[in-house]
Amino acid sequence: MGVELVTGIQVLVLESQAMRDVLRGSHFNLKQSEGQAGRMRQELKTHESKIALFSQELERLNAVLEKKNSEIRALGGQVEEAQENLRLSAQQQNRLSGELNEFKSRLTVNNQ
Repeated sequence: MGVELVTGIQVLVLESQAMRDVLRGSHFNLKQSEGQAGRMRQELKTHESKIALFSQELERLNAVLEKKNSEIRALGGQVEEAQENLRLSAQQQNRLSGELNEFKSRLTVNNQ
């Protein structure tokens, strides 16, 4: 029974050492995981900062785009107004040309 007790204790000691090695390995892996998690959190913060900057730039560019669209719409209105004025001017010119031709015809008839 004494040998069995010693053998049993030796087995327990060996199992204890094996468990200690497993725990050390697990502790090492945990520390590595914590380090990786820290690096990933820092990388996430960096990406979040970049996203915030891109969002601000996108908002600025959208505002510029909206301003340019408003300017284009205003210019479109001015072009339409100018085209209408040209049309009216052409009508007025045609009317005046007709009146001038009529006046010339009467003048020619009166001079004969």
